[in-house]
Amino acid sequence: MPDHVHLAIEGTRECSNLWKAMVLFKQKTGYWFSKNMSKIHWQKDFYDHVHRNENELINHILYITNNPVRKN
Repeated sequence: MPDHVHLAIEGTRECSNLWKAMVLFKQKTGYWFSKNMSKIHWQKDFYDHVHRNENELINHILYITNNPVRKN
């Protein structure tokens, strides 16, 4: 999809900070966009989902992989 991105990320340690990882991802890629593709900008915030079990994770991954199909 040209106008957004879906990611499934998982912390591997107790001290993992996924919020900080997303902020840094947006900061680094936003800087790159500003230098190379100046018309692309991230929205201010992002949305996250906490998966409490494997079934919720599988459903979310299926949602992500089917997103381009739903949008043709």
